[in-house]
Amino acid sequence: MKIIIAISLVSLVLSVLGDRRNCKLNKSKVVVCEDAGLITRVFHPADDNNLTLDLNGSSTIQRNAFKNVNNWQLQLILPEEGAPHTLSLESGSFRGVGYTTNLDIQNANIVFDGNPWEDLGDLAILRCKNCGFTEVPTEILESFPKLEELYLEDHRIDVIHENAFASLKNLTVLTLTREKPITLEPGWLNGLDQLEELTIAANSFTLAPGIFDGLKKLDTLRLRGKIDNSTIPKIYDSIKTLTNLEVD
Repeated sequence: MKIIIAISLVSLVLSVLGDRRNCKLNKSKVVVCEDAGLITRVFHPADDNNLTLDLNGSSTIQRNAFKNVNNWQLQLILPEEGAPHTLSLESGSFRGVGYTTNLDIQNANIVFDGNPWEDLGDLAILRCKNCGFTEVPTEILESFPKLEELYLEDHRIDVIHENAFASLKNLTVLTLTREKPITLEPGWLNGLDQLEELTIAANSFTLAPGIFDGLKKLDTLRLRGKIDNSTIPKIYDSIKTLTNLEVD
């Protein structure tokens, strides 16, 4: 039955597009129309709310590529080998994705023209793994006023500056991981009044005075990496609401 449905989907799409050369069904039952790394259209089953797009390498998502694609979770995964690859976005690249609340991007250097993020105003969860960020993507984050969870994994950010996440007024979960040292400046958590869970993993980091000031609801703090244990009592002094501290 699944095979019949897949064949029917491909036949329907191709009959509409009238072009059989550049449209293929991938392993996630998604029909992708692509020409030399340019994604022009994407189709997937209407009853599947999870769209996973496995890209072969550096790619550009054309405007309206997701037209009439309604899903709540969108994954854009580029190959781990040779990563990060370039993922180019245009204004309107995400137009038509409907009520997408979860976006997961992996192994991609993200470049964009205009504001491709404006069609993701309902986004609640953003995960970027190995996305090549060398600084907090403040301009991107400002497009997600409803964001509740942010995961920047295997990032390349050396220093997180004051007010880096200040636009994320509804954020409750923040995870930052990398394999090298990281510097956290005082005020880097400004504006995160709703934050309840914070995870920081790095080769090493210094807990300078005041870096956890202003957190009103933080319940769980995970610190993974080389840390001076003498600073732990100061953490409890800074975060009055803390009930769960994990140090590895």
